Amino acid sequence: MKVMNRIWPRLGLVLLLGLLPCSPGVIARGPIEWVWSGAVTESSAVVKAKVGDSGEPRLLVGEAEIPPSEISASGIATFHLEGLSPGTAYDYRVAVGDGAVLGGRFRTFVQGPSSFRFVFGSCARTGSNHRIFETMESLQPLFTLHMGDFHYENIAENDPAKFRRAFDKVLASERQSSLYRSAPIAYIWDDHDYGPNDADGTHPGKPAAVAAYGEYVPHYPLERDEGQSGGLRQAFTVGRIRFLLTDVRSNRVPDDAPDGPEKTMLGVAQRSGFSARSRPPAVATLSSYGSIPSPGSRSQGAATDGDATTGSAATSPIGSSRRGWPGVCSC
Repeated sequence: MKVMNRIWPRLGLVLLLGLLPCSPGVIARGPIEWVWSGAVTESSAVVKAKVGDSGEPRLLVGEAEIPPSEISASGIATFHLEGLSPGTAYDYRVAVGDGAVLGGRFRTFVQGPSSFRFVFGSCARTGSNHRIFETMESLQPLFTLHMGDFHYENIAENDPAKFRRAFDKVLASERQSSLYRSAPIAYIWDDHDYGPNDADGTHPGKPAAVAAYGEYVPHYPLERDEGQSGGLRQAFTVGRIRFLLTDVRSNRVPDDAPDGPEKTMLGVAQRSGFSARSRPPAVATLSSYGSIPSPGSRSQGAATDGDATTGSAATSPIGSSRRGWPGVCSC
């Protein structure tokens, strides 16, 4: 994806554009560098924090004190919360030693149909501190959905440390970090945060990208089929809406490969997975590739699925619901 001529606005409840000059706004680093939450459901959530080696971290939620389920070698602590009450706001704090504390908040999803607000966007410069992040936070969303290009480091090597540093740069941004502490994240990558420009399944740095994502990002369970290499396909449900986070990079066939049934931007396993999904009243597919192409369109030489586009293959089995709804909202 070319940086200058292929960064398109993603219009949602707000527009995320980290492209204009703004103040650096870098957070002063302490024993706890950053914290954020994600993978929220009606009864569970995941919190991750970078705590370094300043002592044994713990998560404080109300009167509960929760130890980490794991701490990575680079100091990323992961906390899993279970047995939470639906539709409930939770304030949490990560504490290290006797003094250092950094916290955030999230709200569990309501059981059954409900109205809710979320914000989404993509393509912010690495560590952007644009005021749009304050606007997003002021809307008090249920969650923030990031559709890719979380950073623009364009890492071409299989070096996990470079991917870790890229995450740290973004989470050191004062306004971005505040947004991610105020509401949980749901995040799927695109090319510049997965690898170099227009990266696909042949990217040599894919193992490092996958490892760093798993270490740093509080994500929903990754849906991988046996024999599939990497991939961040995941999904979650809020009320009657099923959100499908599609990975259009890590198993993507190169764009210059000959057209045919095996040419795909989703990968064969992910593409086939659409047809096996349950059919809630509405589905939102989330992808940063300017949205997955709509049925009947072509994607300017990009990887396609069979004789139709990825969009046709992905939406057809969902859109044929007996309820007669249009099928897919593609963001």
